[in-house]
Amino acid sequence: MSATAPAPPASGLPPRRRFWAVAALMAGVAMSVLDASLVNLALPSIATAFGVGAGRAVWVTTAYLLAAAAAIALFAALGDRHGYRRVWLAGLTGFTLASAGCAVAPTLPVLLALRAAQGLAAAAVMSVGPALYRVIFPPQQLGRALGLSAMTVAASAAAGPSVAGAILGLADWRWLFIINLPVGLIALAAAAAAMPASARRTTLPDYPAVLLAGLSLVSLVLALGSVDHFVPATLLFTASLVCALTFARRQRDEHAWLPPVLWRNTRFSLAAATSAAAFAVQGLAYVSLSFRLQHDWELSAPMAGAVFTAWPLALALLAPLAGRAADRTAAAKLCTAGLLLLAGGLAALAAATRPSPAMMLASTALCGFGFALFQSPNNRELLGAAPRALSGTASGVLAIARTFGQSLGAAAAALLLSAAGSQLALALAALFALLAAGLSLSRRRTGHGESAA
Repeated sequence: MSATAPAPPASGLPPRRRFWAVAALMAGVAMSVLDASLVNLALPSIATAFGVGAGRAVWVTTAYLLAAAAAIALFAALGDRHGYRRVWLAGLTGFTLASAGCAVAPTLPVLLALRAAQGLAAAAVMSVGPALYRVIFPPQQLGRALGLSAMTVAASAAAGPSVAGAILGLADWRWLFIINLPVGLIALAAAAAAMPASARRTTLPDYPAVLLAGLSLVSLVLALGSVDHFVPATLLFTASLVCALTFARRQRDEHAWLPPVLWRNTRFSLAAATSAAAFAVQGLAYVSLSFRLQHDWELSAPMAGAVFTAWPLALALLAPLAGRAADRTAAAKLCTAGLLLLAGGLAALAAATRPSPAMMLASTALCGFGFALFQSPNNRELLGAAPRALSGTASGVLAIARTFGQSLGAAAAALLLSAAGSQLALALAALFALLAAGLSLSRRRTGHGESAA
């Protein structure tokens, strides 16, 4: 599988140009992550504004997430074929324009359509972002770069509720979308000047297979969201399985979207599997912890939010350091240690009966530190194991593993909370974190470094 010249220099960009390219990437990721959470707090206001019930208003969030899930693999393939810079710029341009449309949407159906457009654009930004870090930074600094990416995601997630609350306290819900316009325009200007071109695949991606991957993921997300309705859930699970199996059958030659050079690579496959397992634990823990704090320990919503924020805040603080460490230390060691810390924090939250606020904060922060020690090194391992010409595909696999894992974890939380309560759900999350640590440790003999192919 070849790529057209000119390939970007292996040493990455010069420091000044690198700064602006990274600033643009971080702004695009922050906008995408914030927009997935900002709107949640505004759903009651949106429902009132359009005169609809809560059930219909929730689709303002769901439309965004489903569209993003459907398009991740497609934009990763387009990035390999047409260049990551071009796909990323198109994605951020579309996101900014769709934000402007959301701000003036006259009806709920129009808003839903524009939110789906936002989700598609966000998929373009998120799917090729890690691949661009690989072009911007030299190989020996890839872990540091992915630490910055993890920090941006975590900090944006931590800031989401506070930012939304501040805006809604001063202005109409439409301003949640208006604020994207200046940020998007500045990021686009910086990216246009500094973002590097990348090598491209000369062969056409297997677009039918890419669409099958998207359909499988969307069907799975919808099925997991309807597990309390047997017939629809069964049909959706079946559709997801059929699409996944058909996709897998097409991945047998070197021109496939996920060619054998990737999925037969032990480093890559184990990193992808560990990522999906860890994000499933995170999805299960995020949902369960909210009920643990408010229902079991009877904290007020603001206090529960403050305790919960310790997780993404700790992740944001440690992620850059974990990324730097990943450039020098094998991923298996760092990731396994991080998952063990995560298991310890979850076990403490499950075992406590009437903990003090300090204990709640410490245990939740331990979860965040553990996840940070896992995430950046694991992302570096996955991307570093892939040939450079397949960086977009590797980025897509990274995003799919995250989406699949979080959806699976959230669905498991829904079942466990209704059947057994938040304490058992967190205890099982701790157990699954230990199993993920075992999976991570199994790759200790697979080596460490950067694929130059």
